[in-house]
Amino acid sequence: MNRQHIISEFKLLALVGALVLIGLNSSSAATPAVQEEVSKKSVQVAEPFTVAWTVTASANAKVTFPESGKQLGDFDIMDTNDLFDIPVENSAARTWTRRMTLESIQTGELTIPSLEIQVSDASGSQRVRSDPVTIHVASVLEDRSDPTQFRDIQSVVNVEVPVLPTYEWVWWTAGGFSGLVLLSMTVLFVTRRKSKLSPEKWALLQLDNLELEIEAGSTDSEKVTDKISEIVHDFLQLQLGISESGCTSDELLRQVHKDEQFSSDSTEQLTKLFSSLDQSKYAGLKMDSETLLSTLQETRLLVQRVTKELIAVSTGVD
Repeated sequence: MNRQHIISEFKLLALVGALVLIGLNSSSAATPAVQEEVSKKSVQVAEPFTVAWTVTASANAKVTFPESGKQLGDFDIMDTNDLFDIPVENSAARTWTRRMTLESIQTGELTIPSLEIQVSDASGSQRVRSDPVTIHVASVLEDRSDPTQFRDIQSVVNVEVPVLPTYEWVWWTAGGFSGLVLLSMTVLFVTRRKSKLSPEKWALLQLDNLELEIEAGSTDSEKVTDKISEIVHDFLQLQLGISESGCTSDELLRQVHKDEQFSSDSTEQLTKLFSSLDQSKYAGLKMDSETLLSTLQETRLLVQRVTKELIAVSTGVD
């Protein structure tokens, strides 16, 4: 009798322990969590990289990610892949993963914003939020030595050097050729990047980014006018099919007059715009924020107007 009583108590304890373990596993699986992972934390302009968000939740959960558009913070979304409801080894939980391929034409310390993900199961509905991730986007010109910074050198030591045949011309030739190849690759890289967008959309995107910098007060008048001039230069070169980089404003305007693809009003506005930007740059006539924003808007309208005129010329529609 006593032995049967002990066996009954043992079975009862085993049952309670099993129920506790089941409860713990259920509780653990029912607590959703999100983890983010990036392939790189330092990239160059327009260099693609991947970021993945993985939600771990119970098997009967429904996980809803936010809708993905064309932009995520300062980054362009190039591709999106979902891998949902995947069993976890030795666990009652499952995972839901969203992986994106991103890139950016902006530079600096850019942030991938946090995602708010909804998880619903038998116990109710809740939201989990990922952590933001900082990505360093470097320009192709970054890390060059600054010629204005003084670098100390040791005093000159006179050493007798035997006279040997010189092959200096070989090194100068090789160096010049290498520089030419590097310059060509850089121009090709930028041109390919811009070719993903139409010249109009690319120019408008650059002007929008510049407007955000002005409103945030993160740039000055001289840099803004230089950037506007650079955007208009590149836009006209792309539209007119001019491959040479480094055309002056006068050269571009002469080409515009020669092609006669723009209306006289548009040509006059281009002339006034370049003149105003050159005066700001070379005559030291700085613009305030209100004038800069007004110039940006005028540039936008001019880009759109010129594009319509070129389309009309190419299609023969007035």
